[in-house]
Amino acid sequence: MDSIYAGFGNGAWLQVRRISDLTEEQRERLRAPANADIAINVIRPAELAPQIRTVA
Repeated sequence: MDSIYAGFGNGAWLQVRRISDLTEEQRERLRAPANADIAINVIRPAELAPQIRTVA
């Protein structure tokens, strides 16, 4: 399994994915800290928050 997604009624969604097995190049693209094992992405509709935020 690559990741788990949850969708919400307001159009937002959440993605949780394991990143411990990614290459260094892939981790750099995600801006993941060296010791992070998972990444959590929260995507919100533009009218709620016009940004994509990644927490690793």
